[in-house]
Amino acid sequence: MATTVRELPTSRKVTLRKNAEQVLGVIADRLRNPEYIRKVALHPNNVSSQAKAHPWGELSLSHGYPGTALLYGELDRFDPQAGWDQVAHQHLVAMQRYLEAEGFQSISLFGGITGVAFATWSASREGERYGRLLEQLHTQIAESLRKQLRIERERRSKEKGVLAQWYDIIVGITGVGRYLLIQKDQPELRELLDEILLDLVELSKPIVVERQTVPGWWIPQHAQFTEHDRQSFAKGNFNCGLAHGIPGPLALLSLAKLQGVEVKGQVEAIQRMTQWLLQWKQEDAYGSYWYDRVAWEEEVEGARLTHRHREAWCYGTPGVARALYFAGKALQDEGLKETSVLAYQSIFKRPEILWDIDSPTICHGTAGLLEMTGQMYWDSNDRTLQIQRDYLLHRQLKDFNPDSPFGYKDLEPQPIGYRGLDKVGLLEGAVGVALSLLSCVKGKGSGWSRSLLLH
Repeated sequence: MATTVRELPTSRKVTLRKNAEQVLGVIADRLRNPEYIRKVALHPNNVSSQAKAHPWGELSLSHGYPGTALLYGELDRFDPQAGWDQVAHQHLVAMQRYLEAEGFQSISLFGGITGVAFATWSASREGERYGRLLEQLHTQIAESLRKQLRIERERRSKEKGVLAQWYDIIVGITGVGRYLLIQKDQPELRELLDEILLDLVELSKPIVVERQTVPGWWIPQHAQFTEHDRQSFAKGNFNCGLAHGIPGPLALLSLAKLQGVEVKGQVEAIQRMTQWLLQWKQEDAYGSYWYDRVAWEEEVEGARLTHRHREAWCYGTPGVARALYFAGKALQDEGLKETSVLAYQSIFKRPEILWDIDSPTICHGTAGLLEMTGQMYWDSNDRTLQIQRDYLLHRQLKDFNPDSPFGYKDLEPQPIGYRGLDKVGLLEGAVGVALSLLSCVKGKGSGWSRSLLLH
């Protein structure tokens, strides 16, 4: 049975918020020292059994200094007299030292130069500071993006299908585009944003593969992320996750339109992506949900396969419903907005054991669901989502471990149980947990989850 959650009395809500503020303060204090967090992350025993590496990257928003700089930039936004800007500066200095020594290997938001720019902008007090650094970063983004757009267009002229790494939020142009949307008033960056939107419009158009008409975001077998996926999807698939799938581009196209940025074919692209996602909406005893991926055999041949389903930021109903809500706003479609809210409510009718989010972090954990639920509540003003947001906050605070170096560990699945790792960054680390708590404490004003395409 689903967990019955009742609205907390006002006194309990106040206590919950105070507890969140205290835990946020502890995390912020423990992450202050740039060298300390690097030392903890690189401890010999702190190695991921999945990645076979330490969960650390100096220039990574997901695992390094850009993430911590983002945290302190956001804290400074709400309390500019507390000295958080000085802490953010220390982390930016550490980040810049590695940037100058190593350069950047990627344009991406979560592992490359765009993430560095996002963190720097967050700490800049809306561009008042770090102007020279931002200018340099923007120049590098522009040069790299133009080159990559040319390469991708040439590839598409010869090959069918797309790489998720090209268009997704994590390493692709959707993540880059979300940062450029923040900078839309800068002419050169606006021009690049338009190029990304046009590319996503093109991606939305049907293509013909093996005499079958399929969505343009078909990912061939050779382009799957893992060997397991290549074996599971011999004819390729269509990704439904917010992090790696078509909900990400849908969210960006919709958010851009809502902010007055529109290119030719954008509305039609939003409609095509929306209709496809609605076509693949599933129903069970608890309500609506989406598969993580749709196989070629399902899209083209009518087969029905077994799929994993979780209620997380990366994959599952929360991210799809959030993207559809943006689409509903962009299309001025009240029915679509209602559909997305009802789908989101279904999450909490489902037993928690089926959520598959045992970790406290953003990507596939409680912090991500907490932030998404808060954003959906603020947009829809749905009281049931407010109640569930408070419940998720309570659940998150229960997982706080004062004996852990950063207060929280990311839990990696093992053959039996889980193994906790000390991770710093936004997606799988303490920064993401802290920022989700900050949103609960301060409300709608925080801008950090724009990186997750949540607003």
